[in-house]
Amino acid sequence: MKQKVLVNSVFLFLAALALFGSQIYGQGINYPGNVPSNNGGAGNARTDADNLFTRNNPGAMTEIESEDIPDKKSNWRVMFEAQGVFYRYERKFTPFGFNQTVKSEVAIALPTLSGEITYTAKSKRYAFGVGLSQTFGFESKLKDSETILGSQAQFYDTKVASNDVAFAGAFRVHKKLSIGGSFIVGRAFLLQIAPVPQLAAIGIIKQNRLDVSRIGGVGASFSVHFRPTEKVSFGFNYKTARKYDLQGTLDTVFTLVTPTGLQFAPIQLNIKVPFKFPSIIESGVNIKPNERFFIDFDYRFYRYSKALDTISVLDKQSGTILATQNLNAKDVHLFLVGGAYNLTEKSKILYGAGLTTNALNDVSFNPGLNNSGGISVSGGYARRISGVWLNFGATGIFALNRTINAAPQVFFPGSYKSRGIIFGIGVRR
Repeated sequence: MKQKVLVNSVFLFLAALALFGSQIYGQGINYPGNVPSNNGGAGNARTDADNLFTRNNPGAMTEIESEDIPDKKSNWRVMFEAQGVFYRYERKFTPFGFNQTVKSEVAIALPTLSGEITYTAKSKRYAFGVGLSQTFGFESKLKDSETILGSQAQFYDTKVASNDVAFAGAFRVHKKLSIGGSFIVGRAFLLQIAPVPQLAAIGIIKQNRLDVSRIGGVGASFSVHFRPTEKVSFGFNYKTARKYDLQGTLDTVFTLVTPTGLQFAPIQLNIKVPFKFPSIIESGVNIKPNERFFIDFDYRFYRYSKALDTISVLDKQSGTILATQNLNAKDVHLFLVGGAYNLTEKSKILYGAGLTTNALNDVSFNPGLNNSGGISVSGGYARRISGVWLNFGATGIFALNRTINAAPQVFFPGSYKSRGIIFGIGVRR
């Protein structure tokens, strides 16, 4: 019985992790791909100072466009952005034994922060920087109406993130070519609350609480920035797969069959889950027709089909494999466009949009893992005041509506919808 509890509970957890790298709001709350929020996150080939280089392309740091005094010996640059995320999830479904459609919904709000410090030599021969970002982040939440469903009402809440630090460097090989890379380390965590699947299937609602975390996830990136002309540049960035040995506890219930009926005893299990983030291939082109305007086109590929093929759950103390789950996640494709238009020397507008595919099939989908793919549309305004740039941005989130049809192995049929908005405030000097 204990192994079955582990298999089903941890399966939900592993599916949640499958959403980490999709990096667009349409997946749910997965905001890091859209940093800065005012231009959609595109930036693999761009060189303007509003880009997040340590995340998008360290090799381009040698080309950061300076807005300082021309004869300055070097260019230090600091930028940070705080975001407020507001989102609403909705599910319409017909519970077993009901003759009416039930609507479940919930709203969430949460903050995040990203930023970096970079140094570019005046000669542009070399550059380095350190960046802070929530490279993978996700929250999905849904609550049934107790007024309608009473004791059968279910509650799901999944919070996952990887807060990372990247130490990056770049070297200019030629006036048209720079190479770079970064060393990445982070702390991942997951806090998930969901019903015990086996009991929920027979109308008994008891909650699981999974709480795991770990410092690690060591990885690296390798990047190239190529500038064939003054008006066109290309970027390429490869991030290695990263592995976490997530550890923590699973609070659940142990079910006993007695002559008087089912009895439930609370238990806490110590577990660990070796888990891989996928390798990521990123590419982009920056087009700059004139000094006032530029536009970026990015494509990112996340190889989840390899990283999340088979996952094993181990006993924390003995290392014994308690269960193995075939997740069969799908590769994720992300398309981004973004840019800026300089109104004056002290003001500019920014814009962007994104499109992503989903990572989970219908069998893996559940109300706590709203993964539907979708689009985002971003816009913002920046102004320089006393040598400091202030950025204000917003992103509209439009997840694709997803219908999960009832079928064998599908436990959560229904119509799912999610929408949201993100506000960002940034500072750069």
